[in-house]
Amino acid sequence: MNRFSGQLIFPEKQCSKSGMLSIEERARTDTMSYVVYILECADGSFYTSHTDNLEARLNEINEAVDTRCYTYKRLPVKLVYQDQFPTQEEAKRSERRIKAWDRNKKQALIDGDWDKITKLARPKSAMH
Repeated sequence: MNRFSGQLIFPEKQCSKSGMLSIEERARTDTMSYVVYILECADGSFYTSHTDNLEARLNEINEAVDTRCYTYKRLPVKLVYQDQFPTQEEAKRSERRIKAWDRNKKQALIDGDWDKITKLARPKSAMH
Protein backbone atom coordinates (compact mmCIF):
# COMPACT_ATOMS: atom_id res chain seq x y z
CA MET A 1 0.00 0.00 0.00
CA ASN A 2 1.26 3.48 -0.85
CA ARG A 3 1.79 6.10 1.82
CA PHE A 4 -0.82 8.68 0.85
CA SER A 5 -3.16 10.81 2.85
CA GLY A 6 -4.69 13.81 1.07
CA GLN A 7 -3.28 16.54 3.33
CA LEU A 8 -0.42 19.12 3.25
CA ILE A 9 3.00 19.73 4.96
CA PHE A 10 5.68 22.28 6.15
CA PRO A 11 9.10 21.90 7.78
CA GLU A 12 9.31 23.35 11.27
CA LYS A 13 12.39 25.14 12.61
CA GLN A 14 14.74 23.21 14.84
CA CYS A 15 15.73 26.16 17.05
CA SER A 16 14.14 27.93 19.95
CA LYS A 17 13.96 31.74 20.11
CA SER A 18 17.46 31.80 21.60
CA GLY A 19 18.79 29.70 18.72
CA MET A 20 19.64 26.81 21.04
CA LEU A 21 17.48 23.81 21.88
CA SER A 22 16.55 23.26 25.52
CA ILE A 23 16.93 19.81 27.07
CA GLU A 24 13.16 19.29 26.67
CA GLU A 25 13.25 20.42 23.04
CA ARG A 26 16.23 18.14 22.32
CA ALA A 27 14.38 15.19 23.85
CA ARG A 28 11.35 15.99 21.70
CA THR A 29 13.42 16.17 18.50
CA ASP A 30 15.19 12.90 19.36
CA THR A 31 11.86 11.07 19.23
CA MET A 32 10.38 13.00 16.31
CA SER A 33 9.81 11.62 12.90
CA TYR A 34 9.95 13.49 9.62
CA VAL A 35 7.80 13.16 6.54
CA VAL A 36 8.77 13.58 2.91
CA TYR A 37 5.72 14.48 0.88
CA ILE A 38 4.65 15.27 -2.66
CA LEU A 39 1.77 17.63 -3.39
CA GLU A 40 0.00 17.84 -6.71
CA CYS A 41 -0.77 21.49 -7.44
CA ALA A 42 -3.81 22.87 -9.26
CA ASP A 43 -1.66 23.39 -12.39
CA GLY A 44 -0.67 19.68 -12.37
CA SER A 45 2.89 20.27 -11.15
CA PHE A 46 4.41 18.44 -8.19
CA TYR A 47 5.85 20.06 -5.07
CA THR A 48 8.19 17.95 -2.90
CA SER A 49 9.38 18.83 0.59
CA HIS A 50 9.72 17.48 4.12
CA THR A 51 8.40 18.39 7.56
CA ASP A 52 8.07 17.20 11.12
CA ASN A 53 4.41 18.25 11.26
CA LEU A 54 2.46 17.38 8.13
CA GLU A 55 -0.90 18.62 9.35
CA ALA A 56 0.47 22.05 10.32
CA ARG A 57 2.36 22.35 7.04
CA LEU A 58 -0.70 21.48 4.99
CA ASN A 59 -2.72 24.06 6.88
CA GLU A 60 -0.02 26.67 6.29
CA ILE A 61 0.04 25.93 2.56
CA ASN A 62 -3.75 25.93 2.23
CA GLU A 63 -3.99 29.22 4.11
CA ALA A 64 -1.47 30.73 1.63
CA VAL A 65 0.65 32.15 4.46
CA ASP A 66 3.92 32.46 2.51
CA THR A 67 3.57 34.40 -0.74
CA ARG A 68 7.05 33.19 -1.78
CA CYS A 69 6.10 29.52 -1.57
CA TYR A 70 5.91 27.59 -4.86
CA THR A 71 2.38 26.49 -4.02
CA TYR A 72 1.04 30.00 -3.30
CA LYS A 73 -0.30 30.58 -6.82
CA ARG A 74 -1.01 26.89 -7.45
CA LEU A 75 -3.77 26.24 -4.92
CA PRO A 76 -5.55 24.06 -4.21
CA VAL A 77 -3.00 21.32 -3.66
CA LYS A 78 -3.52 17.64 -2.95
CA LEU A 79 -1.25 15.37 -0.93
CA VAL A 80 -0.42 12.46 -3.24
CA TYR A 81 2.54 10.84 -1.48
CA GLN A 82 4.18 10.72 1.94
CA ASP A 83 6.89 8.65 3.57
CA GLN A 84 8.13 8.79 7.15
CA PHE A 85 11.78 8.90 8.31
CA PRO A 86 13.29 8.70 11.81
CA THR A 87 15.70 11.62 11.29
CA GLN A 88 15.62 14.96 9.51
CA GLU A 89 18.83 14.10 7.66
CA GLU A 90 17.27 10.97 6.16
CA ALA A 91 14.18 12.96 5.16
CA LYS A 92 16.33 15.66 3.52
CA ARG A 93 18.28 13.02 1.57
CA SER A 94 15.07 11.46 0.32
CA GLU A 95 13.61 14.87 -0.57
CA ARG A 96 16.72 15.81 -2.59
CA ARG A 97 16.69 12.46 -4.39
CA ILE A 98 13.00 12.77 -5.33
CA LYS A 99 13.39 16.41 -6.42
CA ALA A 100 16.06 15.29 -8.91
CA TRP A 101 13.68 12.82 -10.56
CA ASP A 102 11.71 13.63 -13.68
CA ARG A 103 7.92 13.79 -13.61
CA ASN A 104 7.47 10.21 -14.88
CA LYS A 105 9.57 8.76 -12.09
CA LYS A 106 7.75 10.86 -9.46
CA GLN A 107 4.43 9.66 -10.85
CA ALA A 108 5.64 6.04 -10.63
CA LEU A 109 6.53 6.65 -6.96
CA ILE A 110 3.10 8.15 -6.31
CA ASP A 111 1.50 5.15 -8.06
CA GLY A 112 3.67 2.70 -6.11
CA ASP A 113 4.94 1.25 -9.41
CA TRP A 114 8.34 -0.07 -8.30
CA ASP A 115 8.97 -1.86 -11.61
CA LYS A 116 8.61 1.43 -13.48
CA ILE A 117 10.81 3.27 -10.96
CA THR A 118 13.51 0.63 -11.48
CA LYS A 119 13.18 0.89 -15.26
CA LEU A 120 13.34 4.70 -15.16
CA ALA A 121 16.43 4.53 -12.91
CA ARG A 122 18.43 2.73 -15.60
CA PRO A 123 20.50 4.76 -18.04
CA LYS A 124 18.67 5.27 -21.34
CA SER A 125 21.33 3.30 -23.19
CA ALA A 126 20.63 0.27 -20.96
CA MET A 127 16.90 0.45 -21.71
CA HIS A 128 17.28 -0.48 -25.40
